Amino acid sequence: MKKLLILWMVLVAFASCTDRKDLFDSGRVKEEAKENFPIKDIDPDQDWNMMAVRTLDITINAGTGAVYTVKVLTDNPFKVENDAHVLAVADVKDGTTATLKFDAPSAMEYAYVMRQVGTKDCEVTVAALKDDKFVAAFGRSATQRAVSERAANITIDNLPAPGFVCPNDAEELAEKDITGHVKEGTYYISESLKIDKINFSEDTKLYIKSGITLTLNVDKIDKGTIVVCKGGTLRINGTGKDDKDFTLKGSIYNEGTVTINGDDFYMQNKEAELVNYGIIYIEADFELSAGEFYNGESGQCVSYETSIDSNSTDGANENKSSATWVNDGYYACDGFKVSSGYRLQNNCNLHLGEDFKLEGSDGKDVIFNNSGFIHCGGKAELENAILNMAGKSIFKTQSLEFEKSVRLNSDAGVQDKDKPLLLCVNKALYDDDKGELTMSGVTYVTCGNDFFDSWAVSGHVLLVNATVGDHAQGCNPDYDKEEPSTTPPLAIFTYVFEDITTTTGDYDFNDVVLKVTAVNNGQVTIALAAAGATKELSAGYKVNGRDNILWSSVHEALGVSAGTIVNPGPSTLADMPKQTIKNITSLGDIAFYIHEKNNPNLRVYISQDDPEFQLGGVPFALCIPTDWAYPAERQMINEKYEGFGAWGEDRNSHQEWYKKPTK
Repeated sequence: MKKLLILWMVLVAFASCTDRKDLFDSGRVKEEAKENFPIKDIDPDQDWNMMAVRTLDITINAGTGAVYTVKVLTDNPFKVENDAHVLAVADVKDGTTATLKFDAPSAMEYAYVMRQVGTKDCEVTVAALKDDKFVAAFGRSATQRAVSERAANITIDNLPAPGFVCPNDAEELAEKDITGHVKEGTYYISESLKIDKINFSEDTKLYIKSGITLTLNVDKIDKGTIVVCKGGTLRINGTGKDDKDFTLKGSIYNEGTVTINGDDFYMQNKEAELVNYGIIYIEADFELSAGEFYNGESGQCVSYETSIDSNSTDGANENKSSATWVNDGYYACDGFKVSSGYRLQNNCNLHLGEDFKLEGSDGKDVIFNNSGFIHCGGKAELENAILNMAGKSIFKTQSLEFEKSVRLNSDAGVQDKDKPLLLCVNKALYDDDKGELTMSGVTYVTCGNDFFDSWAVSGHVLLVNATVGDHAQGCNPDYDKEEPSTTPPLAIFTYVFEDITTTTGDYDFNDVVLKVTAVNNGQVTIALAAAGATKELSAGYKVNGRDNILWSSVHEALGVSAGTIVNPGPSTLADMPKQTIKNITSLGDIAFYIHEKNNPNLRVYISQDDPEFQLGGVPFALCIPTDWAYPAERQMINEKYEGFGAWGEDRNSHQEWYKKPTK
């Protein structure tokens, strides 16, 4: 009888429980959650995972034997506005390859890898994701150096050496003789002259000695050679029929001062030569389509616009390039434009007030070699062009634009201290849809904005924070390398929870917010950022099958009574309550969760850690792979981030939705 009484009491108790409306029913809660969730057409393959464990193989071949600190970053720390955070840190010995494993956003296609060179100097290279792995290198192997392309060294045959001296057997040429036909021979003038007509034979050579000035008011020099000795002066005033033009078909060798006045100065004949070891003022637009221009080490040449169109083909046959332009000294002009040519080389200082343009045509690339210093005060534009950078060459421009087929080559055999530098002060622009950009060799790059990813995967480049003065002189001025203005902090990952235990939620994903650092030295720091629920909630984690409590009451941890909403919570990580987890290798080792304080068995996990989650289901918690600005109270996630809905419907689209808040 006693046993029957006990059984009856149990049955009554059970019956009374079934009448309670708050009885937890897992299936019912999930159905209500699906009905209330803002995305109705969820991708059946959606797992709501935005994280991945990645591998980086990093090789250092700097030839120093030193040990370098290497950091894996989310962004380029040298661009003006960046979101660079540290994902991993390791020490790597020169001459070795190390493998790093780290947590990263699954949508991250490129990793920025920083090497600490000295006490403050840093370099950054870019690694592309391939087969779930990043690969990066500093320096190159002997095999890679052997196959790299080098800037060509252009030479000019029969180039006259400086130190022009009028021969003792030269004949004096009077004014009346110059205006007539001057037969072949060597001549000089003993007084300053102004001439309106000149007619030299092909082998005529006229010397202008120190202290003597020859003024020519002519439209052309057809033949012969004028040699201006040190201290001598040649003035040419163009007298073309339509414009004040001057055309050089003969030769001018200068060690004194040459001034060319007019609207345009033309070199159009393959026999024409302009060789300078002194000073040349071209007070006209200089148009070179044939002949040889050479500015020597002591030469200074200033012009208005310089335009080169030398009828070159693809550079395969040097005999098909009709013009040569080589600068070993100082050359300055407002703008420099090349539309065809490849026997073009700057070995010292090319200073441009405005624009630099290499604009070839399809199938006819412009090729320009630089082993010196190019400073462009305006915009540099490259289209169907090849730019070869050798040694410690520098190309500094305010902005840089690439279009169509462009190739950047550098001398990859140089040591760390001698790499070429490409410095775009403000920005670089390139449209992948309009062409192809490739690189070879190792080049330092500093840019106000990012050095875009497409460049990195097609060649070898090192980003550095380098500065070069606008008025730097010489062929290879020194440049300063500095560390980023702000040292990149550890990456933060944001775990956000809805308190969907016995009831459904409002999907503002702020009921509990945890900010978790990337793994560093085998440990992570967890910070409690917000408690946007009225329920009394606890937060914990599981590692190696063992449960651990972070905060038994998230409200008490934030200094408020149970049920008091704290959203937003503390504004900085330093002010948030924190805990540390040690002896881990990845965030994947940790399963974070929340539960009602008095009901620890009903837990909310992110989908990856939830044993009951099925693909295409509704998430109750998310791990956002950044220091995320979570929604306000009662603000649905898709209201703050419109891209969340598109990603939920198609997991292969809008994968970085969390970076673009709409409200």
